[in-house]
Parts: sequence; structure tokens; C-alpha cells
Amino acid sequence: VFRAPRPPPAVAKAALFGPNGTRSGRVVYLDLDTIIVGPLDDIFGYDGPFATLSADDFACEKDNACGFNSSVMVWDATACASRLAPLYDGLTDGLAMQHLLRFDHWIEMALPPRRPCEPGSRDSPGKAGYVDVLQDVFPGQIVEFKHSCADRLPEGARIVCFPRSPKPHEVTSDWATRCWHDL
Repeated sequence: VFRAPRPPPAVAKAALFGPNGTRSGRVVYLDLDTIIVGPLDDIFGYDGPFATLSADDFACEKDNACGFNSSVMVWDATACASRLAPLYDGLTDGLAMQHLLRFDHWIEMALPPRRPCEPGSRDSPGKAGYVDVLQDVFPGQIVEFKHSCADRLPEGARIVCFPRSPKPHEVTSDWATRCWHDL
């Protein structure tokens, strides 16, 4: 049986912005290793051009101050398709992939943030960049398991991200079992 080689994960996620990706409407993307723990009305109502997560509050990203984490992304594909196309186009020749560890790093290089890059800062988004930080737009609604809720689920949380490890199926917290295993 012939099996086509799997693209590197960065290219697979970049396909969201390629010619076969969604080209119109509002898009909300969640990695599969996330748990939805509350209503997503606010996040689905985001009306900016493009937003993703800051890596600042992620335990596994402590060495990537001011970086992005693409576990959750929201964008306006109708208005931004041409602006976001380089996220895919720039990876198709294979050259960038030789120097990238993750897709998040590609976003950091390709799209400037709206807020100033000051590690640990939660300043209001500025107007110079292109990427909104979801934790700034929706404070407390998107959290990382290790950093924010290994012991308990924070009040107001809507999405819990699990970058790297542990993954949702490995967690034994009561709230995680209820939300992940008992669907």
C-alpha cells in the first residue's frame, strides 16, 4: 500500500492559509489538544483581522518571550486572504522549513504583533502591527493547562490549551475528566 509522506506539522497547519484553505468568512481554529470548557460566543465574535495566542503565559514557552502560540487562531478570511497567504506560500519551497522548529515561529516572522513586545507585559494592543493577542482581547478565557489550571479550572476560562505535554487524555483532574473523557 502506497502512503504519501506526511508534511511536516508546520506545513500542515499552514495549509489553512493556502489555495485550498478557507477563503471567505470568519475562521476559528483550535488544535485538537484543547478542551472547550465554556461558551465560545466572545471568541466567535472577534472582528479583527487575525488573532492568535501569546506564548508568554505558556509554561513550555518560557524561553520564547513575546512569541506566538497557534493552538487557537481566529481570522477574517474574506478580508485577509491575501495578507495571510504568505503563511502558506512561504513554506512551500521547503527553504524556510530547514530553519523552523514550529509554525508559531513562522507566524512570528511573517506577521507583526499589534502590541509592543515586552516580555510579561499585557499592554493594550497598539495599531502598528497585524496580529491581535487573544489573551489581551479576551482576558482569562483562553488558558494553558500547566500554567493556569493543573489544580483547578480558573473562573471564566473557555478554552484550555495543552501544548506539548501533558495532553488532555493524560490528565486526571476532575474538571478535565468531565470535559474531555465524559463528552
